Amino acid sequence: MKKKIILIITALSMFLVGCSFKSDNDSTEHGKELLEKHQYKEAMKVLSDALEEDSNNDHARAMYMQAMRMLKVSKYEESANYDKAIEELELIEKIRDGSSDIKDEASKRKSELKKISEEAKKAKLERKQKAKYSASQDKGRIESDAESEYIKENKKEEVELEVKEETNQGTENNNNQNNNQKPQGTEQPNPDTQPEPTNPKEEGAQ
Repeated sequence: MKKKIILIITALSMFLVGCSFKSDNDSTEHGKELLEKHQYKEAMKVLSDALEEDSNNDHARAMYMQAMRMLKVSKYEESANYDKAIEELELIEKIRDGSSDIKDEASKRKSELKKISEEAKKAKLERKQKAKYSASQDKGRIESDAESEYIKENKKEEVELEVKEETNQGTENNNNQNNNQKPQGTEQPNPDTQPEPTNPKEEGAQ
């Protein structure tokens, strides 16, 4: 009787362990499916449940890390931070026991992002050089305009000065000419040099 009870307990234990293993395996497989469909947040949740059921499930842990880093890659790509995205992809390549499909995808995506990053940096450098050249052209044009304006102002001052000098010279010449053409005999007589007037009565008496 005792042997029969022991056999029943052993069989029940094995059944429960088998059910638990099946549950862990189902969660892991479901998490893998979600991961490879790029449903990273959902995959992380399912794989986290699998790890709670079995903390030694290295396969679930590796795929959880893959899902987490692939989610970061997507965010970095959206913000055009290609260098950070490439760093995350390189870390995914180093993860063991994860999804081989995700690892291959990470390698392929890394190569694509490197090309995109190089093109973006090249375009940025060209824009920078173009802006620098444009700024130098604008500076040269401003300096040239300022120099032309300065020359124009100086020329204007020189012309005004010449006109003023010519006007003053003409006025001086007119004054000299007027003085030279003044009629003679217009000077006032000197009373000391004039003869004394004679009295007509005195002349008649003589």
